[in-house]
Amino acid sequence: MNKEKEAQAAVPEDDGLRHRKNAPIFRSIYGAEAYLREKDPGSEVTAYMIRQAVLMGKIPARQLGRKIIVNMENVIEFFEA
Repeated sequence: MNKEKEAQAAVPEDDGLRHRKNAPIFRSIYGAEAYLREKDPGSEVTAYMIRQAVLMGKIPARQLGRKIIVNMENVIEFFEA
């Protein structure tokens, strides 16, 4: 019985995302702002700034219905520069 528990503990639980560890993170404009504030509470980046960068073509984005979706990697890269 003890060996069974050890064997079960040795196998990591499948969280359903194991094959997507490096998957891109997509957020809406407001979601992107919230994500940045979560990572850096002192961030001065606003949803308006993200939206303006998207409209100027500096951050690639997709429109899904009324929402604009951005890849967080692109947003972070833009504001780090």
